[in-house]
Amino acid sequence: MVVTSLGLLLGGRADPALVRIGSKSASVEGRISLPADSAVAVRAEEAGAELDDARCSSAVRSRRKGGSRAFVGGRAVPVGLLGELADELVAVHGQTDQQGLLRPARQREALDRYGATRWPCRWRSTGPPTGGCGRSPPSWTS
Repeated sequence: MVVTSLGLLLGGRADPALVRIGSKSASVEGRISLPADSAVAVRAEEAGAELDDARCSSAVRSRRKGGSRAFVGGRAVPVGLLGELADELVAVHGQTDQQGLLRPARQREALDRYGATRWPCRWRSTGPPTGGCGRSPPSWTS
């Protein structure tokens, strides 16, 4: 139940079969502490969320007849926004961990992190290294 609830708060798909027999709906709520000026806090505020001391509440309500609604900071938002925020906040490790590497944005982030540690003055994800900081970059071919 905990993993399923966490999955819903992270933008997972709601299953109407999880609503208790005799109930019309089920809800999951959570509070997330956000770094003050992080991109996640900015994105949540752009969506209309109200942050309380750098904490953001999120909730998902699923109806027995199907359909669900997501809320961030007291505002109704698309469920996809929960997934977008969760990508930056939470790492859940499981059998399909490497699925995230299929997304181009994650691939660029990994390359940027690698390049920044190996060649901090030269690396850009948009092309081969330029400039000079005393280290030799790997050989680049066109």
